[in-house]
Amino acid sequence: MKLIFFSDAHLKRKSRDRVSLVLHFLDDVCMDADGIYILGDLFEFYHGYENYIYPWYRDVLDKFRVLVGAGKRLYFIEGNHEFNMGKYFRTYTGGEYADSLNMDVEGKKVYIAHGYEIRRDMLHSLVKTRFTQSIMDILGPFLTWRIAEVAGFFFSKKNKVFTGEKRIYFRNFYRRYAMKKLREGYDGIILAHSHIADAMEYEEGGKKRFYLNTGDIINERTYVEYTTKSGFNLRRYDQI
Repeated sequence: MKLIFFSDAHLKRKSRDRVSLVLHFLDDVCMDADGIYILGDLFEFYHGYENYIYPWYRDVLDKFRVLVGAGKRLYFIEGNHEFNMGKYFRTYTGGEYADSLNMDVEGKKVYIAHGYEIRRDMLHSLVKTRFTQSIMDILGPFLTWRIAEVAGFFFSKKNKVFTGEKRIYFRNFYRRYAMKKLREGYDGIILAHSHIADAMEYEEGGKKRFYLNTGDIINERTYVEYTTKSGFNLRRYDQI
C-alpha cells in the first residue's frame, strides 16, 4: 500500500507556476499511490458551487478526476482557505472531502486534519459558519471571488514562512497539540497549516507513536508518504 499526504499550495488565479508544480507532483508521486490525501489550503480561496469550477483551478480538479478514474482514493481535508467544497466537488472529481479523518492504516489508528482549528481566529470562525456560506451561495462565484479578492481576507501575499524563534514556537505548539491527540489513543497524527515540515516519534507504554506535519508543497516541497514496507515518512519532492 502507498498513501500520499500533502498540503498548502495556496493556488491563486495567477499562479501558473504553482499549478504546474502541483500537477507535476500529482503525476510523479501520486499516480502509483493507492490513496491521496490533500490536507487543506491547496487553494487560496475555494467555495463549492453547483455545476461550477473556477477556471484557474480546473486543471488540478481534472487531474483529480484522472487519479480517481485510475482507481485511487482521493480525500480533501478542508483548510482555513476552503469553505465547503460542495457536492459538485464529489460529482466532478469522484473524491471525498471532510474537516478531518480518523483512519485505520493497516492496523494503525491515525488522525489527520489541516490543523487551523488549533488556532482558529475570529475571521475564519465567522466565514466557516453555515450562515456565511449560504450568503456565498446567494452571491454566486464571481461576486464572491471579487469580494474576497478586494477585501483581502483570504488572499495572503505569500506563503507564510516562519524563521528563528517564531518557527521554533509554532513547531513546538503543534507538537504539544499532537501529544494531546496521541493521548486520546491514536497511533499517529498528521497535520498541516504551519508550513513547517516536522517528524517526531514518541514512545509511551512501550508503544511507538508519531506526529508528522506535511509542511508545504510549494516552498519546502515536503509531503508525507506511507508504504507498507517503510511506514510513515516525511519526504521532499525534488523532481522538478
